[in-house]
Amino acid sequence: MTGRKDGPISRLTLTAAVRYRLAEWQSGYAADCKS
Repeated sequence: MTGRKDGPISRLTLTAAVRYRLAEWQSGYAADCKS
């Protein structure tokens, strides 16, 4: 695994994953608050 090629790609993937998890958590949290 080389940092030159995988660096930017993995960073974007990680950012996308974090945003997805955050949006999922926020939607779930909002649903729990409404209940």
